Amino acid sequence: QFAEGSCTLYPVDRNSDSLPIVEEVRPDYFLHLARGEEEEDFVFHQNLIPMLNRLGVHYSYASSFNAVDSNTESDHMENEPAHAQTDYGKFKARCEKELMEKSQSYAIFRFSAVHGWAPGRVSRTEAFLQKLQAGEKVTVDRGVLQNRPYVGHLAAMMIDVILAEGQGVFHLGPQDASEELDFLSTIAQEFGYSQDQILKGQLTPVNAFMIPGKIFDMLGDRWRLSEEETIRKVVATPELQKYRVE
Repeated sequence: QFAEGSCTLYPVDRNSDSLPIVEEVRPDYFLHLARGEEEEDFVFHQNLIPMLNRLGVHYSYASSFNAVDSNTESDHMENEPAHAQTDYGKFKARCEKELMEKSQSYAIFRFSAVHGWAPGRVSRTEAFLQKLQAGEKVTVDRGVLQNRPYVGHLAAMMIDVILAEGQGVFHLGPQDASEELDFLSTIAQEFGYSQDQILKGQLTPVNAFMIPGKIFDMLGDRWRLSEEETIRKVVATPELQKYRVE
C-alpha cells in the first residue's frame, strides 16, 4: 500500500532527453523500463550511471531472459553471467555489464514473457486473444519453457525490490515453468475457445526458466508464486473480458 500522491509526466522524444529531468527532479529511485536497442540508447545508459552515482540514486534496470539467451538448454540462475546470441539479448547483456562494473547501487531484473493487459499497447496476451476471437488458428512452437509472470505481479515485485534497494540480479516470476503450448492452450480454454484453434508448431527447444531466489531471501514468501496464479490473474483481468466466449 502506498500513500496517495501525484504523478508528473515529462514528454520526451528520446531516452537521453530524460537526463536533465533526472538532474532537476533528483528522484530517490530510478527504474529504466524504456525500449530502445540502438547505440544512442546505450550511451544514455552509460551517461545515466555516473549521474545516479553522484546523486546517490538507486538504479533499477529491466533486463530480460534474452541477456542470457545463448544458453537455451538449462535453467537460469541469478548468478549466471550475461551472455547472449540475439541482437536484443546482446544489447541487454551489454547494459547489464556496464551497470555491474560502474554503478554504486543497482538492481537488474530478468524475467521471461510477461502476460496480462497493457494500457499503452496491445500486449502479447491481448494479441493472442484477438486472433482467437477472429476465428484464426494460432500455431505455437513446441519446446519453449518459461515461467511467465502476470504483469501486475511483475510491477509489484519490482517496486518491493526497489524500495528495499535490492542489489544485484533478480529473477522475477513464478517458481514453476511450463511449455508455451500448454500455457496458451490453458488461456484459450479459460476464455472459452476451442483447442482446435491451437496448432502445434515446430519443435524449438528453448529453456527460458528464470529461477527466482534473491527476492525470497530479501522479502520472504510473499512472492513465492505459481503459474496457476499468473493464469488466474490474466483470466480475471477486466480489460480482457471482451474476448471471452459467451
